[in-house]
Amino acid sequence: MRVILLSCLLYLIGIVVVLYLKPNTMFDSKGIWKEFSFNSDENHTWFPFWLFCILWSFISFFIINFFFGKSILNNTVAEVTEVAKPGYYVLDKNNSVKKGFPRYVYLGSNMPSDNRDEY
Repeated sequence: MRVILLSCLLYLIGIVVVLYLKPNTMFDSKGIWKEFSFNSDENHTWFPFWLFCILWSFISFFIINFFFGKSILNNTVAEVTEVAKPGYYVLDKNNSVKKGFPRYVYLGSNMPSDNRDEY
């Protein structure tokens, strides 16, 4: 979740910087957005603002994921494996409905060989 929040923050910072600077490749001299075209006209550009927004969203996600993604994933996996005991778990339907997300009950280290429908 942190990766997504940080990448959204980086994305918004990048958008604000581009809107503040208004580069000539995306905006004309009056500050109006140029249209997308491969013509070398003053009112057209090959790299409009909307294309920058799409590309910057992917780039900002990959930048944050590169720096913060691995450590966050490793910590989460380590926490889950330390909490969960090896064995047999069954979905607790009553608590799952009340809490809004799946809850499991630990039954033991060996799965029963017969009467599996009871669990």
